Amino acid sequence: MDAVCYNTIFTREFPDTRFLSGGDTKSVETDRIALMEAIKALVEGTKLVRLVDRDEKSDEEVQEFMKRGIRVLRRRHLECYLFDDEVIIELCK
Repeated sequence: MDAVCYNTIFTREFPDTRFLSGGDTKSVETDRIALMEAIKALVEGTKLVRLVDRDEKSDEEVQEFMKRGIRVLRRRHLECYLFDDEVIIELCK
């Protein structure tokens, strides 16, 4: 679901960018299903960025993820942005 939302939100601004779900945080962190390596092997010139939900991660855990090149949302998960009061108010207008 997250990949569908991200692709919908960013398609106009970044038409050459595609979001793919790599699974849960642990799967993304370890590339358990070798998704990143497979994509790099299949599509030359691809830049991959790993992104995970903040969930219950402490500031220290977030720093550790960032040191390994894994980006972490500032809020708990994507839905925190989608259901923000500011977004809902704009949709209601």
